[in-house]
Amino acid sequence: MDYRNHVRYFYSAPPLRIKSRSWLAPITLILVLAVLPVLFEYFIFVGELTPLFLISLIGLGLTVYAVIVPTGIRDYFGDKVMKVETVKVRIGLVNASLLSMILLASGSA
Repeated sequence: MDYRNHVRYFYSAPPLRIKSRSWLAPITLILVLAVLPVLFEYFIFVGELTPLFLISLIGLGLTVYAVIVPTGIRDYFGDKVMKVETVKVRIGLVNASLLSMILLASGSA
């Protein structure tokens, strides 16, 4: 079984259900989808951290989450009905869209 299936299970299914842990969910997604894989590959080839790489890694994480936010908006109404407290449910659709635009601009800068 692929590791992404395990991550998806822990992210969405009880008892952990990281998806509904408000601000823990974005941190988890950014770490699993952007930071850890790139950091692993970087250490294989370079072996040391540089400040410029850390800045680019932060930008990558922000950009990846900026792309994830709109894809999660489609689940907004279902999550709200099922009382799943995601970031999008907590801040609303308009603010989630605005957050995505701000993260994309910040990450690309």
